[in-house]
Amino acid sequence: MASVRMLPDPEGRPEAAGVTLMGEFQLLISGRQLRIPHSAERVLTYLALADRPVTQEETERLQAALKEQGCTGGKMEFDDGEFEVERATCADGKTYDLEFDSSFRLIKKKLKGAQTGGGPAGKAVPKLVLFMVIDGFPQDQFVKYYDQYAERGFKLFLDKGAWYGNNHYSHATTYTGVGHATLLSCAHPYKHGVVGNDWIDKKTGKRLYSTEDARFKYLDEETAEHAGTSPFNMKVTTVGDELIYANGRSKVITIAGKDRSAIGLAGNSRWSRLPCTTA
Repeated sequence: MASVRMLPDPEGRPEAAGVTLMGEFQLLISGRQLRIPHSAERVLTYLALADRPVTQEETERLQAALKEQGCTGGKMEFDDGEFEVERATCADGKTYDLEFDSSFRLIKKKLKGAQTGGGPAGKAVPKLVLFMVIDGFPQDQFVKYYDQYAERGFKLFLDKGAWYGNNHYSHATTYTGVGHATLLSCAHPYKHGVVGNDWIDKKTGKRLYSTEDARFKYLDEETAEHAGTSPFNMKVTTVGDELIYANGRSKVITIAGKDRSAIGLAGNSRWSRLPCTTA
């Protein structure tokens, strides 16, 4: 929050076009930065700074600040002039929400309300969540071969698990990259950013592979064009990302025959970006 003293624009244009925080407040009027005199009579009070994601530099400084508090993980954002880290895991094994000022000094550290079992309705938190995707395996075949399944295999899922027999994609581009990016992000392609196995980049006019990232190379061998990959094109979080935000000790591992399958399911958390994706 802020209290800013300002003068009317001498040319009668709208007084405030915005406020930025760069170590001190600067008032922008019609695109011009103005010096605010002490004799100003009009006052603009309590301008709320918009929420925004943290930058890479801010992330690194927050991680250092968290380390000083004996904490890791958590979801970071900049809100009303302060940095907030939600659900960080600290040295005592408990989960906290922390707030830091613009100089990354700790303001508040609040213990998250704990339930008996740590999970919904006080139930124990599962130690393992397994999510398996079989590409090109329609449900009619899944049911047709029931008698051939082992008791501790697919038959166990069908007999003991929940069965949803009328689920459908709500998008038309049912390619591998699109589907895998959708399944654990719960987002439509126009939201998560993966609209095909590849597409034409509007900026370059060139083909772009769904998980392509030229910044990354193979180890000890030549990397072909379009072969360097990362989750960079994923614009939303996945279940795995949220697990890591909720508990910094969580691990997310994906294994697939295709890089676009593994990466789309793993997500794009800074903690799982490289070591937790196996293509």
